[in-house]
Amino acid sequence: MKRFFLIPVTALLFNANVFSQGCSFNITYSGFDSTQSAAFSYAASIWTYYLNSAVPIKINAMYFTYPGGPLAITFSNGRKDFTGAAYDSTWYPTSLANAITGVEQNPGEVDMDIYVNGAFSWYFGIDGVTPGSQYDFVSVILHEIGHGLGFTSLAKKDTTMGSVGLLEMSDFDPVVTSFPWPDLDTLPGVFDKFIENSPGTILLSYQNPSTALGSQLTNNSQYFNGPNTLAANGGNRARLYAPATFQLGTSILHLNEGSYPVGHAEELMTPFITPGNSHHSVGPMTMGMLEDMGWVKYIGINEQEKSAPVWNMWPNPASDYIILQLPKGEKEIMLTDISGQLIENYTTSALTERVCVNNLPNGFYSVSVRQTDVYKSRKLIITH
Repeated sequence: MKRFFLIPVTALLFNANVFSQGCSFNITYSGFDSTQSAAFSYAASIWTYYLNSAVPIKINAMYFTYPGGPLAITFSNGRKDFTGAAYDSTWYPTSLANAITGVEQNPGEVDMDIYVNGAFSWYFGIDGVTPGSQYDFVSVILHEIGHGLGFTSLAKKDTTMGSVGLLEMSDFDPVVTSFPWPDLDTLPGVFDKFIENSPGTILLSYQNPSTALGSQLTNNSQYFNGPNTLAANGGNRARLYAPATFQLGTSILHLNEGSYPVGHAEELMTPFITPGNSHHSVGPMTMGMLEDMGWVKYIGINEQEKSAPVWNMWPNPASDYIILQLPKGEKEIMLTDISGQLIENYTTSALTERVCVNNLPNGFYSVSVRQTDVYKSRKLIITH
């Protein structure tokens, strides 16, 4: 099942921020209830453990029912020729442009629009234990945010003619973006700069537009080649999805489904997901691809404190409760205030814990998870 759909609607709006680790998100929700927005926020929080950015990443998220439509679609806002860009005349996602410069390049505009189709049976839990009849919401949103961060191509094919940088808003009728659609002017996206075929011929070396370029887009032999990608993938390029029939919004801008099947570490950015399947992490090769495009990897607990337990916490700031996603085995949970006074302390073998904080005053706190005599602490902000 494709992860894409068309047609946005408007509904009740509210905002949420995800603060943690290397980056933060500012999300505007339309049509979401509290359970749905919490799952979306959790998916965004996973990305904060992989990327660095001093500028918050802004998402316009819309949820509505569209029977017969695909699962979701993401449009990334873009900028080119900004200070610090590694490539001239190349479109970068604004989230990446902001991260590179440390300055917001698109004030008043979001970095990505993400539309979610409520016609499907979704599983909104965060534990990844998805019933066989439902689609895992967190997995799909994690995937869609990946597109908005840069996992996207400006290629398309009309009959036999292939092009890069000729996408128009009308190609996606009747959907529209919340930000102005730019004149792409036959310029590539930064993702496109790294695409080559099996012999190593660069995609952008073909005449644009041309039938020769069109043939390349559907030859099932396109790869992403960058130094960080190779280093993370045993010296191998990342194989892209380039089926014989071009599928706008699916071809080229995904990893090859057959090369990275269900259960593979890199399955997140493949084009299809089945009911009952879940994947809540970003593969090292996928992260390498983002690094090649210009993202700086967050050096988190996996590399700085290898012996410490790996765990996630959200939302942060919090007002009513926090959710802890925990490692396997018995571990000790500790909550202290800014002075170090112990507020709560207990052991658990659960993988997910909900901790109420609605009785605590506003301020800064510390949450620690201790396992096998080592622990990792994180700052928690409580605001009511």
